[in-house]
Amino acid sequence: MCKMVKERRDIPVIFLMEIDDEVNYESVFYGVKSLLFGLPVSFVVMVLIYRAFANKFSYGFTLPWMSILSVIVAVFVIVSSAIVYSGAKIKKENIIDALKQENK
Repeated sequence: MCKMVKERRDIPVIFLMEIDDEVNYESVFYGVKSLLFGLPVSFVVMVLIYRAFANKFSYGFTLPWMSILSVIVAVFVIVSSAIVYSGAKIKKENIIDALKQENK
């Protein structure tokens, strides 16, 4: 949906074809992509923080699974709300006017 805002000439075609499934797949793709980049980095940071404080405290390393799960849910909520917001913003625009402005 974000790329649809940038490519204004494709918006009327997309809405005439009513491709809502593509928008849903795109939001899932953005969520998964952000998690694939973010989760490994956060695991590395957690291990580095553990190693930095391991000699000062005596506790074992455990992954905070509930926090990780809440972050995964939050990522999908944020990405989905951004997609829904941009879709609502685009749907408010007049398709004919968008085509006229593109041809000028």
